[in-house]
Amino acid sequence: MINFPIEWEIAKWIRCTEFVVTVVLNVSLCILLQKKGKKSNLVLFVFHLVLSDIAVAVFHIFPLIINHFFTNWILGLAMCKLKFYLSNVSLFASTYLIVTIAVDRLLCVLHPLAIIRQRRRYKTWMITIPWVLSLLVNIPILVWTKIFTICKCNICTPDLRGIREIALLLNAAFLLFIPSLVLILCYSTIMFFICQKLQIKHGQRLSEIGLIRQATNNCRCRVFSKANRRSTIMTFVVSITFIVCWMPFILAGLLNLYGDLGYGGWFDILIALAPLNSMVNPIIFLTFNNRTFISRRKSTFRRADQLELMNIS
Repeated sequence: MINFPIEWEIAKWIRCTEFVVTVVLNVSLCILLQKKGKKSNLVLFVFHLVLSDIAVAVFHIFPLIINHFFTNWILGLAMCKLKFYLSNVSLFASTYLIVTIAVDRLLCVLHPLAIIRQRRRYKTWMITIPWVLSLLVNIPILVWTKIFTICKCNICTPDLRGIREIALLLNAAFLLFIPSLVLILCYSTIMFFICQKLQIKHGQRLSEIGLIRQATNNCRCRVFSKANRRSTIMTFVVSITFIVCWMPFILAGLLNLYGDLGYGGWFDILIALAPLNSMVNPIIFLTFNNRTFISRRKSTFRRADQLELMNIS
């Protein structure tokens, strides 16, 4: 019997907890969002993010849990390739949908009228692009993934011999660094826009040009209402959570590649903690929108009581 290090056991139970909680919370949020009647753009994007987080639990976390109990791969090469492909697609889709939500928040501030005019086309493109990108970016994993026999045990893993450095750099860039840069740019621009609006509101004298600017600003300010501010803060928290969860794992991999930091049991703990944002996302959404769901439930109960009274009378 193989004696695994204590860190391996810790990572196993972290993944088990992540899987159960991620599935329960995201499925619950998915049901709540489905019950919502008319869906705004943000609700639709969040719904797809919830689906991608469920995919992370099913296609990424669950196979890693299986690896803790069964190390010998018996399902053949095709399933081996599909396993790694779906795992990566789910992770990238979750990441790119977070970026999509950030871009949507920015466009809602800068070009609200354009979004209203082309609402259907806008939603279609904003949902399609992250999923298609996730499918395309991970095509090389289908080529790299192979089965190796080590000590009479079949191991399903990508073969990165000769391309390990470039593969890890590309993975870090497309999964963390480029999305993080876009997130920072989006929310920095939103903050700059808000600060600019406050300066205009408190310090600008009205002139002929000033009146035109104020009219445009008032139009945009109506769109950027209290609800929009709250939803923007919510999506900003989601973005920060994503960066905090994935940064330690990616940096540890790069330090191993270019520095003296070696792999160890602790590294598997970092891998286990990386998709933690998929578990935290529904908690953030429910925390920021608890009044909405509670008020909707109360209104449903009131309607039921009214109908019951009408039937009695």
